[in-house]
Amino acid sequence: MTGNRLRRGEIWLAEMDKPRPVVVMHRNFAGRVLNSVLVAPLTTTLRDIPTAVRLGPADGIDRECIAALDNLTLLRKDRFLHRIGQLSPERMNELCRALAIAVSCSDGDGGAFTVPAPH
Repeated sequence: MTGNRLRRGEIWLAEMDKPRPVVVMHRNFAGRVLNSVLVAPLTTTLRDIPTAVRLGPADGIDRECIAALDNLTLLRKDRFLHRIGQLSPERMNELCRALAIAVSCSDGDGGAFTVPAPH
């Protein structure tokens, strides 16, 4: 698989601990120039936490799962096996909100955390 085809919001089956679906989180340009791509793994272990976004058949996944935004990982481009689908812009916005919470850039209610200036 050529990494040039990886696009933000695509769902791919990738080689991880076992073949697992992932969502490409990198901006499109980054996938063309970097050897590894940031992904959110999908899991059927459903959790009701703000860093997990539920996905299912309407999103091109054959069964209900979550995108685990608190478990991001970098994958080499040669680990991507085949494309499964593409998330809508609205779903990607949900993933981005969950990512902001995962990395403490949001308080979970839409407000941004402020970082105090160093003294």
